[in-house]
Amino acid sequence: MDGTFEYLSKTMNDREGEAELDCMHVIWGEYGHILSWAFGENESDECYQRLLYFLRQRCERLGLEHVQAVKAAYSDTCCQGLKDPTTHWITQVFPNVPRAPYRDNFHAMKKVTDATQPHHELKLPFTQYMKGAFTHYDEQSKNHVAGLYMKKCKHTVSHEVAKEQMLKRKEYVKKVKKLNPDKAVIKQRVEEAWTKISLEDQGLKARAELNGEGYLPFILSAKKGVRLGTRKEIDNLLVHIEKGCCDNPFDLDGMNVALDPDDEYPDYQRKQGTLQGESTNRQFNRMTDDVGRQSAETADKRMWLRVSRFNQSKDQILQKVLKLTKVRTVEWYLHEALLKENSALSLYHGYDFPPELPEGYFEPIGVEYGWYSDWSRVEIEINRWMELSACEGSADPFDPANTVAQVGPGAAEVFQEAAQDLRELAALNSVGPTPGIPAVSSTA
Repeated sequence: MDGTFEYLSKTMNDREGEAELDCMHVIWGEYGHILSWAFGENESDECYQRLLYFLRQRCERLGLEHVQAVKAAYSDTCCQGLKDPTTHWITQVFPNVPRAPYRDNFHAMKKVTDATQPHHELKLPFTQYMKGAFTHYDEQSKNHVAGLYMKKCKHTVSHEVAKEQMLKRKEYVKKVKKLNPDKAVIKQRVEEAWTKISLEDQGLKARAELNGEGYLPFILSAKKGVRLGTRKEIDNLLVHIEKGCCDNPFDLDGMNVALDPDDEYPDYQRKQGTLQGESTNRQFNRMTDDVGRQSAETADKRMWLRVSRFNQSKDQILQKVLKLTKVRTVEWYLHEALLKENSALSLYHGYDFPPELPEGYFEPIGVEYGWYSDWSRVEIEINRWMELSACEGSADPFDPANTVAQVGPGAAEVFQEAAQDLRELAALNSVGPTPGIPAVSSTA
């Protein structure tokens, strides 16, 4: 889960909705498909709870096993400062998620590196030190890929040299399985990175003073009301590491997906949270590089086109992993040129634009999130999930057995009516995957 603000910074508010369009929220699936996205006011828990509510309903339409298949989540805020990460609200929305979202390595390091002097000569080496703290290549996998490197290398090299040199080549690195080290190892390496960069910073300062020159220290001290300081950010990171926010949710094979299982030396796609999301956000933001202002409707159409193409490209990359006999193709590709002219977007009335949903089913995606008005019903059901852990009995999230005790007699009637509606929607499983819901057939 992640949000980006730049794309909507050039988008006018929607005339049909009351919300300020400030943040675009995106939810990615296990293999990187975009599952849901919405134009919202801010990056708040409430918005993500609502999006995950509808995503859970979508999973239930396909079968409750798809709800149970959700085992972990990633976000840039991870446990949000909770002392006990297992009490995070997401554990109630998806029952098989045991704890708060994990924090990916990119955001874990960024909080620290951003707390240093910008544009400093020590910025790059410190980033490399921090990156090394979170990097652990599987030894068996390294030995295996080193054999390939030795075969293709023009010069004769030893096995140990091959293992070292291949990690500097992108085409070989992506063939090596990787995990985050144990938390004790990460903490030790972070402290070593701090010690090393502190000595280098002091050395540069001493040299500048010796030469009678001014020097801006790389390490920033705390400044009340302005910044926490570099050391404080490292201390905060160490707390998150200790709480398990940087652990691996799955084992080595679970975190590394071979794109071609039949290849002796396959490339691997790593399940590493929102790092790939940041790359996707940059792609979204580039769509408005040549745009002064755009309407909410145009922004919505642009996103539908881009998301559909993005998910198609994911299907092509993962065709053998997902065992797709034929990669899903729609007419988005033929109309990609329409993105170059704002006015041309309104002229397109293709069969799948916007995609049609099954009768009686509505999921607010994109600009439609701001149109949705029946949030009171949604909030009742979300609150029901939040309190579900205190109930015993049926695993059915819409079982009204404990409703009166949990949400009160007045809300119980409303809840039971809503539950019946949702059960009827769940019966639409025979409709199958919907083109308007990206990548559901590939990853729930």
